[in-house]
Parts: sequence; structure tokens; C-alpha cells
Amino acid sequence: MSLKYSPAVARQANHCLAFLLLTLFGPTAVAGEVRTWTSSGGRHKIEAEMVSLEGHTVTLKRSDGKILKVPLDKLSEADQEYARQLAVPPTTDSSDAKPSEPANGHQKPAVDKPAAKTGHFRLPGEQGISLAVYLDALAVYQPALPPKLVAQAKSNADAMITEKEGVAASWEVYVPGNYQASRPYGLFVYINSTDSGRLPKHWRGVFDNHHLIWAGGNHIGNNHDTVWRHAMALEAVRRLRAAYHLDADRLYISGYSGGGRVASHVMVSHAHVFSGGNPHAGCNPYRKLRAKNGGFYGSAIKSISPAAVKAAQQRSRFVFSTGTKDFNREQTQLIAEQYLGDGFRHVHYHEVPGMGHTPPPADWFEKGIEALDAPLRAIATEQFSQGQRLLDRSQFGKALDAYRRAAFHGQGLEFSDQARTEYEKLLAQYEEAKATIRKQLKAQEFKEATKALTVLRKQWGQIAQADAKALTVALREARKSEGKRGSAK
Repeated sequence: MSLKYSPAVARQANHCLAFLLLTLFGPTAVAGEVRTWTSSGGRHKIEAEMVSLEGHTVTLKRSDGKILKVPLDKLSEADQEYARQLAVPPTTDSSDAKPSEPANGHQKPAVDKPAAKTGHFRLPGEQGISLAVYLDALAVYQPALPPKLVAQAKSNADAMITEKEGVAASWEVYVPGNYQASRPYGLFVYINSTDSGRLPKHWRGVFDNHHLIWAGGNHIGNNHDTVWRHAMALEAVRRLRAAYHLDADRLYISGYSGGGRVASHVMVSHAHVFSGGNPHAGCNPYRKLRAKNGGFYGSAIKSISPAAVKAAQQRSRFVFSTGTKDFNREQTQLIAEQYLGDGFRHVHYHEVPGMGHTPPPADWFEKGIEALDAPLRAIATEQFSQGQRLLDRSQFGKALDAYRRAAFHGQGLEFSDQARTEYEKLLAQYEEAKATIRKQLKAQEFKEATKALTVLRKQWGQIAQADAKALTVALREARKSEGKRGSAK
């Protein structure tokens, strides 16, 4: 269904007194464990397991079964970090493809994805983009959401929205020819200043060498609505993760000039989706910033949670690219300094000698990618060691994730080949465990299947969450069918 609303019309609607923030992937379901949760001030503690992370609200379940909903920022910093790390979002895409997790979470292996298209191609979106995704972007700029659109999104998860009547959404995509679903690829989403989303030819080798997929939105240049440009970037992630094995630690947002300014909004407000940002020759501060002339650079962001800022400070990586002759150089430098001063851990400022107001040349573009990836490579050794420790404790799901990071983030290091071997072994073991349960269901060995499902959840944890849920449904249906056959006799 395609709604005949434009962003301009949406903003003119009556505002809700209480708004619903629909995040990119909806409620984030998790498999928790009973632990002690502490309030931000340290005065209150509770024993409970985490049920879900929905937007900025954590749902906890006490041992007596009582459900509690707690704002994320009311928990201690350690508990906030735990909740974000534990979260694994389900997809809202009707294709049933499972998405990757938010940045730096656990990632479900994508061994069941079909052969994917490679090379340059246009990804069409004739019906527009997901209304839920659009509302998620709109909430950054207009906290009180239009009630008609909120109601439509709640009643129809497949509702779509277009920017203008008769104008289809689309993205220019480049997938390196060496892409294989057996290894995760990074994704680089670009917001241009013009209406072309095509990858510059002189950057193509960087994507081949660094195992990156390009997605540039068409018709989202500087003359288009800011919210729409923001939402198109989020929609690119939603669509491409359904078709490709994406590395959730390497989902990057970028853009040029005015597109870089929008990208700088996305990279902080949606740090749970993108793991870093690299605005080119244009960026905005995430909060008001004093200029050297005594004035201020304002921020277009109207609503951003402290938890989102903290996640960006602790985990995200940022590269601010400009040139010595770029008229945006001074502002870019001040914003990079603001990030450093505000405690953002991974910030680089690249000033290209002699470059004016243009995107960076290929060598400096590659330096930006290397800077974004560097923190991942720096901890790859520890991930490899952690993988072995987790394996020894039969925590196979966490071990698989650790070996994934060690193998693909530490590529070329002395342990990377062994890490990939262990990753592939565990992947095969995981597939075998699922196949065994399917055989037991087919043979109506329900008791054995139930025990195997319990072991699957225990040993594979969050990585097996979606598969375990599907197998549980299949078990329930198989028992129901068997019961009906027995009654008929």
C-alpha cells in the first residue's frame, strides 16, 4: 500500500500530545538472563531478565513474572551498555529475511541468503519507503508525530510513503564482484548534494579492496526535504540487509556538502543503526556550537536521547573530511573538535591539501575508510582470544560472533585464517544442530526436538533467537497436527 502523503503534508498534520517513536526495526526482542539491574543513581536495584529494548525503553521481567518498563537513561551506565549490546532487532520487511543487529551487537549468520546480484545496478522503490522508517527519521526533527500517520503505521506494518506523487524512490548500488554470502560486507550509504546516487568511478577500487557495498539514493539532493533524505538512508539499510550478508559493525553513513550535513544528523541520532559516519565537505553539529566569530552554528536535530549520544560517544567512529580550500573547512574543524571535547572516543579530522569544496580524491577517501575500520582491527586479537574462551565454555553463539570479528576485521593478521576456519566450523555446527531438530520434527520425535531446542537456545544464545522461535512454532504446529490425527482415529 502506498500512502498519498508527502513529507510537507505530514508536517502540517495535527500533532500528537503523546508521540510514538517507531524505530527503524520496531521493537527489539532479546533473549535475556536474570541479573541485577541498578538505577542511574545507584539507589535502586532489581533482579530481572531483559525481555526487549523498544526505542529507548527497556522491558524487564522479574522472577515473579511481573513486567516492568524502564526508560533506558534511568538505568546505570553499565546496564545501558548491557541492554544495547544484548539487543537484536527483528525485521519489519515482509520478505522474512532476518536483519543484522544494531551496531556492535550479535550478528545472526546469513548462510541461507540466495545468490545476490553484484556490480552496478539500480534498486527500485516504486511504492516509496516504509512509513515506519519515515516516522523514525521525522522524530529526529519533529518529536510530536502526525497522529494520522502514526495510526496508519500501527495498523499496517507494510504501509509506504512517497516524497512526491508519481516520483519513485531508488538507490544506485554497487556490490563488488567478489561478494559471497559466507562473509559479511560493510555498507556505505551516501547522501549526495545532487540527485544522482551513483558511485564515483575513482572510488570503486576502494569498495573492492575493503569489502564494501555502496548505496546512494537518487533524487535526494540539496533541493529535497531533509527528513526524506534522512529516511532514504535508513531505508537503504533495511532493504539491503534483507538481501546481503552485512557486517553490522561496518554500516557507515556519508554524504557530500548538504548531503554531508544530513549524514551528520543520521550518524548520531541513529547510532544504533550506523556504526560510523564520514561527512564530506559539509557537516552540522549535533548540538549548538559557538563559531569563532562569536555567533553560533545551530543544530537541525530537535530530539535525540542521551542514550543515543552515549552510544555514539562510546562505539561509533567518525571521520570529518574537508580541504584546505573548502569554504566549510572552519566549521568542519570546529565540529570535529566539539566531538572530541564531548568525549566521542573515535574521531578523525582529515584536511586534504589543496582540496576545495569537493568530495575527497580516492586516496583520501580510502584513508577515511581505514580510519573508520581501525578500531575494529585494533581489537581483533582480543576477539580471537575471546572466541577460544567462549568455545571452551560451550557458548557457541558468542564464540561464533567473536571469531567472525577476528576473521574479517583482522584480515591479514597472523590469526585471521585460523579464526575464519573456526568461524566456518561453528557455522556448519549451527546448521547441523538446526537440521537435526527439523529431522526430529519430521519423525514426530517431539520430546527429543524439545530437548534439542533447549540446548540450541542455551549454547547459541541470541544468534539462534529467530531460528529457535521458528522451530518452536513448527514444533507446536506438528504436535497440534498429530493430536488432530489421533482424535480422528
